[in-house]
Amino acid sequence: MVDVNPLYKLADSMNTHNCADWDTVGGVTGDEGVGKTDLLITLGLIYEGLTIDQIIHPSKEDLVIIETFFRNQMLYVQNAQEIERVIEGCPQYSFIGVDEGMMILYKYEHGTKRQRKLNKYFATCRKNHNNAVFFCMQDFNDFTKFFRNRRIKLWIHIVNRGQAILMTRSSNPVSEDKWNMELFSKLYDKSDGSLEGIASTFANQKYHNFVCTLYWDKLPKVVRDLYDKIRFEIKEKFGELENEEIEADEDKNIWKTRWIKIIAYLYANHNNLLNQTKIAEVCGMQPQRISQVIVQLMKESSEQPI
Repeated sequence: MVDVNPLYKLADSMNTHNCADWDTVGGVTGDEGVGKTDLLITLGLIYEGLTIDQIIHPSKEDLVIIETFFRNQMLYVQNAQEIERVIEGCPQYSFIGVDEGMMILYKYEHGTKRQRKLNKYFATCRKNHNNAVFFCMQDFNDFTKFFRNRRIKLWIHIVNRGQAILMTRSSNPVSEDKWNMELFSKLYDKSDGSLEGIASTFANQKYHNFVCTLYWDKLPKVVRDLYDKIRFEIKEKFGELENEEIEADEDKNIWKTRWIKIIAYLYANHNNLLNQTKIAEVCGMQPQRISQVIVQLMKESSEQPI
């Protein structure tokens, strides 16, 4: 009996799932250097129809397909323009890989332009796209709780180079932790740390999120060099826009913080002299916005100096 690489089964199930009018969002985690990008590329190319042999020993025709995938279905620069070009511009049922998910999904960067663009996409992704979108992130906890529990369907954690475990989100409608993280952590530490040991422990202790183990080969130099070349070209082209966008978001957050402190200071120190309407006039803002700021942020800001 021929041993079918589980990546084929995973890609096929994702394709079937998406064609049934759903979307598939996944996270790939692991330490730096374990091969998150290699796995992301391999899974994506299999999903798009290539075999493992075509990826490891590509012909000239295969390299044309791989180059097109790298240019149009991998996100290298995390600014709103590239998110729109890649994620929103791909055909329906496509695979999209985000190599540096930390740049647009890090949980402390709410409200940035790129996060707003991504949130808008995921609000309509099933209706308009039905794509498979996978993000590389070093730590699963760096995804927000909402994104983990409501968006991510599949979690792949790389144990060693070329070896990973696959988990799926619980369908329990009332669970506050769809991934049973406490049990995962307990069983992971209980195992011997090998792929077989972790899988055996998860299966024996009935960690129901666990699906199977995955394995893959290191990408050949010709494919990796092509990836690095295209990644460099796109980052050179759009990198300046990314930096400008990040700086604009940082400036916006700085001024937002300053205004919050000013409003809190005025309210805390001049409550007998200035009502909320007067404070709104001083700050050039709407009175209802002043009320919102005071209710939400006065406790943590009122004692801070400007």
